[in-house]
Amino acid sequence: MSMNKYTILLAALFLGSAPLCRAAETPADTTQQAADKYNISFHESWTEQQRADMLHMYKLLSVDVPQEILGMAAMYDAIELDAVEAMSAQDIADALANKIEENRQRIEQGASMAEKIAARTATYPFRQLLKKTAAAGHGNISNKDGCTLAWIAIRLGKPEMVKELVRRGADPNAQLIMEDYILQPSPASEDLLCAIVGQSPMCESAGMTPEQYLELLQWMLENGADPNKSHPAMLSLCCQMEMAIHHSCTCTAIILDKLNSIPAECQEELARTMLEAVPESWSTFEHLFRKGLLTQEGIEYNESIFFALGMDAHADTPEKMEKLIALGFDPNYIPSQRKREEFASEEEYVDYMAEYCGDTPPLMHMIDDLAMLRELEEDPQTALQIRLQCLEVLLRHGATAELSESDLPRDEEARTKVAALLKQYNVPVLPDEVEEEDEEDEEEYDAEEDEEYSEDEEEYADEEESEDA
Repeated sequence: MSMNKYTILLAALFLGSAPLCRAAETPADTTQQAADKYNISFHESWTEQQRADMLHMYKLLSVDVPQEILGMAAMYDAIELDAVEAMSAQDIADALANKIEENRQRIEQGASMAEKIAARTATYPFRQLLKKTAAAGHGNISNKDGCTLAWIAIRLGKPEMVKELVRRGADPNAQLIMEDYILQPSPASEDLLCAIVGQSPMCESAGMTPEQYLELLQWMLENGADPNKSHPAMLSLCCQMEMAIHHSCTCTAIILDKLNSIPAECQEELARTMLEAVPESWSTFEHLFRKGLLTQEGIEYNESIFFALGMDAHADTPEKMEKLIALGFDPNYIPSQRKREEFASEEEYVDYMAEYCGDTPPLMHMIDDLAMLRELEEDPQTALQIRLQCLEVLLRHGATAELSESDLPRDEEARTKVAALLKQYNVPVLPDEVEEEDEEDEEEYDAEEDEEYSEDEEEYADEEESEDA
């Protein structure tokens, strides 16, 4: 099923849309005083600026939980930032344990979506990771989930620290494992490239500009980062976030071009988000298609791209359809031609088709939904005109379907204009067939109803006579 706007926004929330909560600075503290205060031992190889950056990151983290990085404060709102400095490590651990248990109980009793997301977000010991990296003097320290300080530095908007950590041995392809990640098949993993692309729409909250994210991405690709080692579904989701939220595919275009292949199950959402959310994306789409990274079979993994575009048609949609056909898209392609053999049983296949209508030709699908979609538009006349233009594009390029009168829109104006278009392109519309057996069954049903009604009338009359007596 196509990913909807709510899912994209939910992903944005999980990956860091909330502004970072910053601990109060103490101007009087020198770097060494702050290090002593937080019990951080720095390796002699770190420069003064690098030490200052690490101390700032340590304050931004507030505690060893991901609420400031991932934007998920709901689970830990009982721990006030101002109180953290006065709490011991054991106090913090106890408070978190209590909060986790509370959320588990809430889930059992029926919690909200936000609470479920928060409760299922793992706690990563980020402060401890920073301390170990500072003491070691190299960047390849990681926790049990594969997280390195470089990943945290991306989330906290520290591009120079990211580069320094990679220079000091941080694996540019290290995977942070998310055992219970709700937005993708679990377990999922996020690496540094995913973090850069996924965080770029929220650049203001992370303290980096779009240009800085782009420069960091290019630097990472030049210094060992390989998108072919990324989790495909996670990389796809992060690219969709940049396009849907930032309305840009700058980072997406660069990173996808480095891939050897894109799994079919990821192509559909990538292509549609690119075509629908990013006005200037056609050159990128065309390049990826001609390179073979996008294919019609992948883009139409569940349903026709022509129908998907027609569902939310804009003034430029007919032109996009023209371009797709010029690229080689078949306007009569039916996803079920490829899908049927992928299902273990006919029952599973039927259920799939009921959900996606994947066995319906694009032309019929668009006609079926034309009237309904028009009713939902603020400007129904313009909506009708655009969709008629889309139909005309498909018909001009040979789209066809076995249509009957019942397939035409119920709306009188839409019905008349669609019928005229079909006639113009010699697509027959057959009269609805009425089977004789159905008529006989209907007559028998009517006779039975009449007989039951007569019996009820007689029974009612008898009851009234009894009451009168």
